[in-house]
Amino acid sequence: MVEERPEWQKVVMPAERNWLLFGLYSVLLVVWSGMFVVILVGLFSSQFDFEIRALFVWVWRLLMLLWLFIWVWFARRWLWRYWQYYAAAREILFINAEELIIRRPVSLLGVTDVYDMKHVSRLVYDAQEKAIGFEYGVRPIRFGRGLTPPEAQELTSLLNHRYFPEADEEVE
Repeated sequence: MVEERPEWQKVVMPAERNWLLFGLYSVLLVVWSGMFVVILVGLFSSQFDFEIRALFVWVWRLLMLLWLFIWVWFARRWLWRYWQYYAAAREILFINAEELIIRRPVSLLGVTDVYDMKHVSRLVYDAQEKAIGFEYGVRPIRFGRGLTPPEAQELTSLLNHRYFPEADEEVE
């Protein structure tokens, strides 16, 4: 579905779901949640029962706080992002003259990647990966894996014609 306005364009595409990775990240998220509870219990438990207990309790709590910080940082930075990426059922592409935004929504959450159009190359259909792609600086970015090859090529030519007209002139 393509929604056009004079200043921007919105394209909603089905996302190809990799069930193996979605299941793996779901299991990892359950394990992470269980370990989060274990860390919280360890933070508030007093299991040392000897003379200099107070020092060890505070050292134990400091170590548990440090582990909790690392555990939450890991989940927020890596695990939660990839779980949302593989849980999404659709991709939404917003494009205008200044930026290209790829959003994979999961309810109110989701992964959003924003790219500055100054550094985005012309869009191409990558038949090997079965995805639409572009180079962002030197980094390859791929999206639209849920589209059929004719749909992807049609979308690529439509977006290139509108947002990369100088690249069309070079090709001809």
